[in-house]
Amino acid sequence: MTLEQAVGVIMGANLGTTLTAWILSLSGVSGNVPLLALLRPTSLSPLLTAVGVALLLMGKRSTLRHTGDGLVGFGLLFAGMEAMRNAVAPLAQGTAFHGVLAALQNPLLALLIGALLTAVVQSSSASIGILQAVSSTGGITVGIAVPLVMGQNVGTCITALLSATGAGCHAKRAALLHFYFNAIGAVVLLGVFYLLRLLGVASAQAPVSEGSVALIHTLFNVAATLLLLPFSKSLVHLARGTVREKKGTTQKV
Repeated sequence: MTLEQAVGVIMGANLGTTLTAWILSLSGVSGNVPLLALLRPTSLSPLLTAVGVALLLMGKRSTLRHTGDGLVGFGLLFAGMEAMRNAVAPLAQGTAFHGVLAALQNPLLALLIGALLTAVVQSSSASIGILQAVSSTGGITVGIAVPLVMGQNVGTCITALLSATGAGCHAKRAALLHFYFNAIGAVVLLGVFYLLRLLGVASAQAPVSEGSVALIHTLFNVAATLLLLPFSKSLVHLARGTVREKKGTTQKV
């Protein structure tokens, strides 16, 4: 795979991660609509886990077994999301929790915390799920959620950067492409958000729900893709300029 192709894969992967956030947001949907009830994490978790385990036990082809692994993983993610949602509910009454929220009013701190959280759990979907669980307390505002989500998108690159440390030139460039894409998108779009705040177009104090977090996550990834897609060749040149090929190698990148 060339670096030019890797840019498209990175953009597509970022857009694909938004689907998990929307599914997790269904935990906050009320009502008795059968389809929505089936799609809630409380219903999806045992269903996906059961199907995944069945594929692992009975699947003879590697494709089926890998599918089973993925379904079990999603089932555990949804179960964890529901457990976190129930666990953080009492936090809304604690003074320490409100102190943390006050500190997160600083956008740079919120960006850093979002990146560190994702780097620790090594999954942007899991970190978004944690934010959605905390948002169910009603204490997360738009001004906190936006930099956190952008930081989480930057933090998801840490795993690729670490794994590429001892890898070849091409792998390092691909990892840096992912980082540059998310980092540049976060910086630019965070600036746009605060410009809209100054103009009075965006409100930072409105509380967000699980669905609002998923919407912010989707808007960021779509906007970053539209913003940087015309500059994909520039990103490739930047990655190549950062990691230069050693003399005497003939690796085509």
